[in-house]
Formats: sequence, structure tokens, C-alpha cells
Amino acid sequence: MPYTPVTKVPLMKYFQWSTPTYPNPRLASPIVSTDTTIYVTAPPLDESGTIVANDFLMGIKNNAGYVETVYVPASGISVDGKTFTGVTRGVRLTGLDPFTGDASLAADFDTDSPIFCNISAINFSYMLAALQGGVASGGTTWKIGDETDQDIIIYAQNADANKPAWNYNKTANAWEDSNDGVTFQPFGTGSGLTASKGVKIVAGDIEIDKADTTTITSTSAGVGDADKLVKTKANGYLDYTLGGMSSMGASFIYGADGGGSDAYAVTLTNAPTSYIAGMVVNFKANTINTGAATLNCNSLGAKTIKKNYNADLEDGDIQPNQIVTVIYDGTNFQMLSPAFSPNVYIGTGTLSPARNSTSDVTITHSTGKKAKTVEVYFYLPFGSYASTSPSTHGIYNNSGYCGASLALSGSGANTRTTSVQTSSLFNYSYDNSDTATDAYTIATTVNSTTTSAVVVRATHTGESSSSTIAIPIVVKLTF
Repeated sequence: MPYTPVTKVPLMKYFQWSTPTYPNPRLASPIVSTDTTIYVTAPPLDESGTIVANDFLMGIKNNAGYVETVYVPASGISVDGKTFTGVTRGVRLTGLDPFTGDASLAADFDTDSPIFCNISAINFSYMLAALQGGVASGGTTWKIGDETDQDIIIYAQNADANKPAWNYNKTANAWEDSNDGVTFQPFGTGSGLTASKGVKIVAGDIEIDKADTTTITSTSAGVGDADKLVKTKANGYLDYTLGGMSSMGASFIYGADGGGSDAYAVTLTNAPTSYIAGMVVNFKANTINTGAATLNCNSLGAKTIKKNYNADLEDGDIQPNQIVTVIYDGTNFQMLSPAFSPNVYIGTGTLSPARNSTSDVTITHSTGKKAKTVEVYFYLPFGSYASTSPSTHGIYNNSGYCGASLALSGSGANTRTTSVQTSSLFNYSYDNSDTATDAYTIATTVNSTTTSAVVVRATHTGESSSSTIAIPIVVKLTF
């Protein structure tokens, strides 16, 4: 027959069937070995005198003295307690299976065969298995003690001379644990843990002593240190000096610049011991850059700052008080934050060259960068040919001058021409009386460009009179 041991102690009822009221309970009718319904003369009663409402094991004894054990399920007990249905016949007396019958252990019984609650050897097998951890006890509470205030100790009975143990300390009213059975420390309060151990429990919370935690002590590349807490320094920062920890410890740090122009320098609180590829640094610049620049972290050495992967910085890419983010690529710091770019600036002024002299207009700006292109717009100032809308007269860029020629129409003596020259933004001439002595030319150039200003110059030549020409201009700077 199949044998299926239980995994927890079954809830069985144990009782005394024979009572003064029913002194001799017996079978009410005969049964054969295959019968699963049994009729009895007296109901099984519990300690309160009510009919048993739990599973139980029943014993039946024949004339030869043989006792068969029968499993009676609570669901099969009738209301009057005298009929049992769905019983299991021939239950084994050994092992841990009270629910499977063995046909070889089932027998025939006559009417009046004695019956009783069978407290069989199988019950002791349950208890032994539960104590040894073979099966669950079936309950949810385990009580140890004699109901007086005493120390209670539970040992792990291994091969150690001093057994590991749990101890209830009645004086401290707290549980303690010990790995050697000699030195006990409380758990649940953390009071038994010292700072040197680095970890303690306070009010149920785990606290890690930042100054003394040494959960990882390997100085190798970190092999075998997975899933462990890392060591911290006295200031609470990660101690990334351990092997394999450098890039993580210095992965995202900040410092204020204390260097000079184009030579930025920071002192990081979480001081790196070397530059590590992938190391990210944020710093607050205190000066504007004027071309190529470097960054020096904690005096480890100046490294060039690049933008767009491998391009040197241009004037004004870094501004005063700008937060700059860079990442070390193993050779240089690549700038992650965008280079400062004001894009477009508009300035106005008036060129007023006297005869045979020059006039400068300085257009100032605060971009910190040299203009890439300069566009000059002007109003024509001459008599009936004066214009009310601006005309573009030339574009200057770092490669020289460019633009299309512009001709102004006129008739007779009153004519003027303009054209873009290779040496100037534009020039124009005017012949007041159609004589060479009265003809003059005004040539306009971008005289200089710096990171803070553009100078536009007009040169007035060739006129016999001493008049001064006023030329309003609008200058557009693109960076």
C-alpha cells in the first residue's frame, strides 16, 4: 500500500471512551475487513462531555486479542456520534502516515467487539519527528519555561566544545546570542555591539558606524567582495582606496575653482589619489577662459579641457561663476556642459568722419568671445539720395571680407557708387559738382575685434570742403 508521511503533526483528538454512563462501548454490528462504515453502541465524548468533533484513531479488538487501528475523520462522525463513515481501515502503527490503510492489517470483527480511543505508537513518532525537525509541530507558538522568572538557554548541539546558544537573560529581560556559548551579546537593542564592530541596532534600525566599518578589507581588485558593504572614511565618504573602488568613489564630485585664468584648479573633498577614466568632476569657474584651458584636481596634474570630443576651447567657452561638468577620458577632460554661446549681439553708433580724417565707433559687448562675423548696416546720408531704410554694406568674418557689390542709381553730376572692397567693408564716393576736386570717398572697415568690443572705422578722403559726414550704423555681431 502507498505510504505518504505527513509534513506536520495532524490534529487528533485523544479521549477516554469508556465512562460510567457508557462503561463498555462496543461495535453495534459486525464488520468485515473492507467495510468503511462502522456503527457503535456509545458516542465518543471529549473532556466536556460533548461528542468528539475532531479526527481520532479508534481501536477495535477481536476475540483473538488482535487490535486494528482505524482512522475516523471528523467529517464522518454522525450527529449522535454512533455512526462513522469514510473511515480508513488497517492504519499502520509505525511511521508518519495515519491516513493510508494497509489491507493486510484490516480484519473482520463481530458485534460487541470492544472499541476504544487508540493512543498508538504513531503518536510518539509524530512528537519525535517534530522535535528533530522532521515535521512541523502543527502549531504557531512554542513555549519554553516553568512560568517562573528564570534564565532560559537554547543550545546548538554541534561538535564545538562551547556550543552556540540563545539565552534569555532574566535580569536584562532580553534575549542574547553567542557563537561560542560563553560570551553573549544582546540582539534587538544593539547595546552589545561596540563601535569597533561598526554595526549596531537601535530601536530596530541597523546603524553603520561610518568611521569604523570595515566590511570590505580586501586591497585586491575586489574579487569576492560582491554584495558586501563598502568601507567608509571618518568623514562618511566612501573609502575608494580599496582595490576596484576608485572609479566608484570618485564618480561624481565637486569643487570650487581656485586657479588662474585658463588654468582651473580644484580641491575635491573626497580626494582622489589618481585620475580614473570615467571620473566626473563638477567645478565652479572663477574666471573666463581665453582659449585653451586645463583643470588640475587635488594637484594630480593639469589636464587639458576639450569640447566636442577633441577640440580646444575658444575664448569665452567658460564664463565666471559657471558650473562646468567634465569627464576624464584617460588623457583629457571632456567638457559635458555646453560651451557658453551668446549667439547674436546688436549694437548701434554713428560714424562722423571729417574731411581727410577717420572716425571710429566702438561696439562693446560682454560675451567674452570674439565675433565670428560682423555685419554693418547704414543709412545713406546724402541729400535727395538719403534713404530711410538700412542697407547691408558688407560682412566681415575671420577669413576676410565678403559680400555682394551694391550700386546706388543717380543722374548727372549727382551720382554715388558703393562696392565691397577686399580691404574694407564698403566704401562709397560722391561727386558734388561733377568736378574731380569735389569728389570724395568714405571707406568703412572693421578696424579690430576683441572679446569685448568691435571697432568700425570710416575714412573720409578726397573732398575740398571741410564738412563732416554723419553716417548712422547698426552692427550685428554673430558668435
